[in-house]
Parts: sequence; C-alpha cells; structure tokens
Amino acid sequence: MKKLLLLMGILSLACLGVAQVNISPSREDEPFWERIYTLPDSCNRTYDIATNAQGDIFVATDKGLYKTSDYTATWESVWWERNSPCTALDISPNGTICLGRYSPDLLFSDDNGVSWESVEMYNPGSFEMYYRVKYFGNDTLFALPRCLGHGAYVDYSFDGGNTWNYKSIGNWNLDYTTDITMAQDRVFYVCLAYFGNKSDDDRPAKGGVFRSSDCVEWENVEIGNSVESFFVIASSEASKAIILGDMNNMAKGPVDDNIMLMRIRGCTFLDDNKVIACGSKTYISNDGGQSFVSVDDANGGSRIIAGKDGYLYSVLWTWSQTLLTKSINPIDDLLHLNDYSYNKQVSVSPNPATNAVTINFADTYFQLNVYSSDGTLVASKVGQDTFALDVTDYKKGVYLFQIIVDNKITTHKIIIK
Repeated sequence: MKKLLLLMGILSLACLGVAQVNISPSREDEPFWERIYTLPDSCNRTYDIATNAQGDIFVATDKGLYKTSDYTATWESVWWERNSPCTALDISPNGTICLGRYSPDLLFSDDNGVSWESVEMYNPGSFEMYYRVKYFGNDTLFALPRCLGHGAYVDYSFDGGNTWNYKSIGNWNLDYTTDITMAQDRVFYVCLAYFGNKSDDDRPAKGGVFRSSDCVEWENVEIGNSVESFFVIASSEASKAIILGDMNNMAKGPVDDNIMLMRIRGCTFLDDNKVIACGSKTYISNDGGQSFVSVDDANGGSRIIAGKDGYLYSVLWTWSQTLLTKSINPIDDLLHLNDYSYNKQVSVSPNPATNAVTINFADTYFQLNVYSSDGTLVASKVGQDTFALDVTDYKKGVYLFQIIVDNKITTHKIIIK
C-alpha cells in the first residue's frame, strides 16, 4: 500500500432531501495526482478519456483521438480530421468506440480505432458539438449535443447506436445537456448547464436535473428554488446515491431523495461503494457517496477512469489547456482511508532526514512500510513505542512512511537528503 494522506470531509444529509457538504481544513498538502506530459505537443486541449478491456487508454483531444497501449509511455494517433476536435468519447464493454466531435454525426469503430463508420444524427441547425457520449452496457448509448439557441437535447439508442431517437428537455433555449447517469431500476438522470445571465429575473428557470425511465417523458427534479448549472452527475446501477456536481453554487433548498450536491467538476463510481470526485480537492468515498474524505490536490480532471493497471487516469474538459493526470498510488491503496485519530498520536521525524527517521507511537505495536516515490517497497518493519529506521543508505528523494495499526493507516511524506 502506498501514499495517502487524507483529511476528513463529511457529506451529510442535514434532513431528508437536503444535502450539505462540510470539509475539514487541510492538515498539510499531499499530492494525489501526477501530471503526464507524454501526449504530443500539438495537442492543446483534452476533452475525454476511456479504456477498453485490453487496457488501451484513449484520449480525445483538439488534435484527434490518441491511444496508448503502455499506460501513457507512448501514444499513437488513431483518428484525426482537420478542424474537427474530438470532444466526447466512450467505449462499450464489447469494445466499440463511440466518438463525438464538432460534427452532427458520431463515429464508431469496432476494431480498436483501425477503421471508422459515421452515423448521421438529428440535430437542430445551430448544432455546435457533442459534449458527452455515454454507454450503459453494449446496447444503451446516449449522446448529449450542445445546440445553443434550440434548447437541451438527449439523443439515445437502445441498439448500440444503429438507430437513434431524440428528445428535447429543459425550458430555455440556451440550456444544453452535460452528463447522464443510470440509477436503480434503469432510471436515467441527466443534468443541464446553460448560457446567459443568471441574475436576469425575466427568464424562466434554467439548467437543472431531469429524470426518465423511457427517455420519452422527462420530469424535472426539484433542486430547491435555485437556478443551477450542473456539469457532472454520477451513480452506480445498484447505488441509491447520486452525486451531482456544480462548480458555482451549493444546494439552496430541498434536493430529490438520494441526490447529494458537491462542488466538483468530475466524478466516477469505481463500484457500488467506491467513489472518486474532483474539484478544488480530490474526494474519496468508501460508502457509496454517503461520506467523503478529501486530499488537498486539485489536479484531477472532469473525466476520470480506472486503468487496467490499477491506477486512476483523468483529463480536464477544458478550452484552454492539455491536462492528463494519473494517480500516484494504485486504486486499492487510495481507498484505504487514513484514520484521523491515529494521525494525532504518531510522529515521524526529522523531516528532512539524513541518517535516521524516528517513529513515536506510544504504547502501541505498528507495522511500518516505506515506499520510494515510484511506489517501490524499500522497507517493512514492526515497531513499538519509539522506533528508529536507519536511512543512511537510502538515495536522496521523497519517501512515504506508512504506519498501520488495527488495519487503519496513516502516511507521512519524508524527504531524505
């Protein structure tokens, strides 16, 4: 197990249907993500990321679709057409790639990007781009276009993208759909953002959340009396919890049962219980989104995947920069949450260190694991009370001292000089 220093941040339900987010102050800065700079320099923007069963990772950029088969060490271009950035991407469980862009058609590939088929879609005359494409299984596929001036649309297919229907939702012509999730009993929730002046009292409510079981009839989900612009919504099929991301405001009133509002730009359920969310910090939940701990690292993006190598990967849907990040530690280690009370009892010093590092943990046996910055285990010891580790033969650099007591973990970053 490797690096993780988390502070407690509790997402609680103040009363039925009202969600609030309370985050404890940081104890210290602790990196969670590392920037990856291996994408070609010609890529100025990253939009989306996905992986297939073989472990290949695909990143949609303003210079086309790129693929890596060695976990970001090298990249190859698998689709590019001049002046047509790739803005939305997903891969079905059977490996079909769906690609959205600045074009009123979608592209599909069944051979890992070697060849492509174009499927023409319905879109109003002001179509700009696809903001999101999302598979639920092999057959259910959604495409969320941005068609400013014509309102919000949901394009949907129940046969893997061969045939399509569409539905207009929302109540303002500058709404657009940004994300979709499927909750229990195959109920779909879609969230909307909007363009325009939020303080304009003459306009109707804009943005919001809508739900449907058949994609034909959509009902508005009441988010108090506020007008919100949402960019992420996530859940697992078996989870009752739905995480709703709003980068601008917090909840102002009653929220639909099981919907929890966070100030985030990206979120994914790794399984029914494990959740990763990114905003001004990175948030981790082991209970399906009922409670969170946070680490003071804002480098995670708006689209997050779990790589087949056991690490998290993320890109930021942005107009202005290329951001590709990877979690410094494996997912399994990230999800062992630090126990705050033990952090108060243990001390690790000096820092920086030259000859020895002393661990003080009064009247308690503990397991000490030491990892180098690349995740290699360099020492594993059992100690009690005061324990000194000789580091004179260690190379200079940053090491992670992980202390385990009763299956609870605390991690300290130590510099060896």
